Amino acid sequence: MGTVDAGGGELDELADRVAVSDRAAGESVREVAAHLRAPIRVHIAGRAGVGRTTVATAVKEGAIPGAVIEEPGPLDVPGAPDPVLDGDVAVCVLVESVRAADRVAVAGVDAERALLVLNKVDALGESREPADVWAAALARAAECSSDAGLPVLPLIGSLATARAVTEADLPVLRQRPRDLSSVWDAHGVAVASAALEANAQLDAPAVTALLRTASGVDEVVGAVAARVAHVRAGRGECALLSLRSLAARNAGVRDALEEYLAGDSAVALAAAAGRLHLVDWNREAPAEPGTAEDAVRCAHWWRTQLSGNPTARQRRAIVDVRRHYLRIWRRMGGSPDDGRTLAARGPG
Repeated sequence: MGTVDAGGGELDELADRVAVSDRAAGESVREVAAHLRAPIRVHIAGRAGVGRTTVATAVKEGAIPGAVIEEPGPLDVPGAPDPVLDGDVAVCVLVESVRAADRVAVAGVDAERALLVLNKVDALGESREPADVWAAALARAAECSSDAGLPVLPLIGSLATARAVTEADLPVLRQRPRDLSSVWDAHGVAVASAALEANAQLDAPAVTALLRTASGVDEVVGAVAARVAHVRAGRGECALLSLRSLAARNAGVRDALEEYLAGDSAVALAAAAGRLHLVDWNREAPAEPGTAEDAVRCAHWWRTQLSGNPTARQRRAIVDVRRHYLRIWRRMGGSPDDGRTLAARGPG
């Protein structure tokens, strides 16, 4: 769930307005904005030889908004201290299995901010058939996840970062696929040649997309992006708490702060923060709306969740999420005469 003001732009304007009446309060708002917009630091860690740089490159190419990908030094180097993993998100790269150094690296990091990536999975198992390779990769990732107590995703980093297929490559992949094994490795070539054999009409972009899917990189980038969003939502929650506290303490700037807190930007931040407390609901919630009608359905779905047995905190979170969808409906030009909208209306 995106936020209208994730970068803190409106908060900068708010800080200027507040500073006119109270310079110290204005600085407090600027600090809130700076913390909210600060990049989310993603650390890609692992022992030497596991492919940290390759995985870091693959994640960087995913272009996750607001994330900065950093690669600390290797873990478990004899005679050298392990790097300090103090990023907002920790990604530990494995090969074959979870080692003691991997466990130590992510100890104390909660699952919402940590991810293990099992790299070089094309070397697992005995069969080189593409389907068998990936089945073995998924099975080993599940074993590693059980061992580490954290999510583990398989990846073929070399395939994820390989160059795109060109039209000139297609005849070679059909007739002499091994000639290109230095480009996409044996597994990638096997995937590409099998796809071309099944569908001779595939063009170079289609084969490139198949190889990307076969690498597992989309799942890895998506998982990292979800953790970045989790951190950003937590910052949003802290920002709102700070602004509400400042408004309660300082009557001179209360009106300006409450105006911002009632606006679309703050409502979006509150909805993203609210989802942190609604993990079970998030799994079943409707997809993000593409139309005003979709937004109505989302608002109505969240309204129905109030009839269950949420805690007081979850109830507030559900109301925040529902309010956000009603604001989306308005921005999308929803009609006030829509009966379903009126049925779904709540605070917002």
